[in-house]
Amino acid sequence: MTRFELRIRLFEAHSHFLSIANPPRPQIPSEKYKHRHFQKNLKIRKFGVDFICKLSSLLRSFKSQVGRIVKLLDCASKSVRKLSLKAIEKIADADPNLMTHPFVRNAVTKRFSDESISVRDAVVSLVGSYVLNTPEVANAFHPALIRGLKDSGLSVRKRTVHVLR
Repeated sequence: MTRFELRIRLFEAHSHFLSIANPPRPQIPSEKYKHRHFQKNLKIRKFGVDFICKLSSLLRSFKSQVGRIVKLLDCASKSVRKLSLKAIEKIADADPNLMTHPFVRNAVTKRFSDESISVRDAVVSLVGSYVLNTPEVANAFHPALIRGLKDSGLSVRKRTVHVLR
């Protein structure tokens, strides 16, 4: 199947999905109808989103993209390391399971001992937002956060206190 045929099929599936997802409504719907209609639409939309996402090349390359961002944590430039931590923070906000991967968790933990204060501040910010979102896995970062209380950088100590509060 060519890309063009695949795009046509995707467009047809999307058009069909939209026609199913938005059926005509009766003039005065009852509460029972509203609930049933909402549940049906929700299931159809989830199915459509899953279908479209499975075809997405971005989704297929997600692991390699995250791997590239994690590898940037070893870059010589402190600004690149800080920006890659901020990127990981944004990804972890959307997908908290990202921080459960040992590859990511080890790379992030290593940045707690970075020579740059701004990088250490960014890693405390990342771990702090992660701890707030998913406290059940936060135990892995407690020793590093406790070390952050003794950090030489004032901003790192302040952010660590804010996270631990």
